[in-house]
Amino acid sequence: MGTFVVRVKLALILLCLLFANSTAGNRRADFSADEASLRAAIILKIIHLTSWPIELHKNINFCSSGVSPSMDKLREMQGTRITKQQAEMQILANDPRASEAKDCHVQILGAGGSTSNHQEALVVICDDCEASDAPNTTVELLKRKQNIRFNLNLMEAKKNNIRFSVSLLEHAEKLRGHYGK
Repeated sequence: MGTFVVRVKLALILLCLLFANSTAGNRRADFSADEASLRAAIILKIIHLTSWPIELHKNINFCSSGVSPSMDKLREMQGTRITKQQAEMQILANDPRASEAKDCHVQILGAGGSTSNHQEALVVICDDCEASDAPNTTVELLKRKQNIRFNLNLMEAKKNNIRFSVSLLEHAEKLRGHYGK
């Protein structure tokens, strides 16, 4: 069994235990906090299972636009090693005029956000944004009933020479486009 599947199962077991211990009055508040953690975990796993066109030996830089449910959780994990090359996650300033904004590798696009702020981002992740407002997203996180799912846009990934692992492709709800030649 792949390590991705094992880790997802362990995360789900942990979430079930958290839900079982919550009281009925606090259940709604606990779920939203856990949902943000789950969204952040999915984002980090997607990043881990991605082949990058550049060597990211030191940092992988995140930037954001709009309101994303996962950004606070991602900020808490700043400095975590998240790629196969052991690159650490760094959160950049949200101001597109900042000198570091041009070094954004992963843009988290939330509600009301715009990809025009960080056009050089290699991967754009739509987290609670309207996908129709951001057609150039590479990854789209979706909530289906009580589940968080994701779609992958292979055409956008190919434009930036991004490759996703086979196990990640297998877990995607939908794949748009193809890598082709």
